[in-house]
Amino acid sequence: MDLPHILQFGAKAIGSGSEGAQQSLQESYHLLIFACQSGRGLPFFQSMTLQEALKIALTVLKQVMEEKVSGSNVEVAAVTPDKGFHRYPQNEVEAIISNL
Repeated sequence: MDLPHILQFGAKAIGSGSEGAQQSLQESYHLLIFACQSGRGLPFFQSMTLQEALKIALTVLKQVMEEKVSGSNVEVAAVTPDKGFHRYPQNEVEAIISNL
């Protein structure tokens, strides 16, 4: 018997600036849902790539952090079916930040 895929995710901001960060995460989420419903034609869970999610998260950090966001003061990790838990090396984090 094939069971449906279950997808759940969450985004939470904590610490200094968390209220602004949480608001920005929610706004980004709602903008993506709207884009999916109004023309992209894909279900929401299929429309956001991991790279897009990383860019959103780092953009929010850039907006709310007092010091400049860099690979030396931000750590990024993801859990995926392919790699399981994966912590991004500093140079990869810096590459994402440089494209913001």
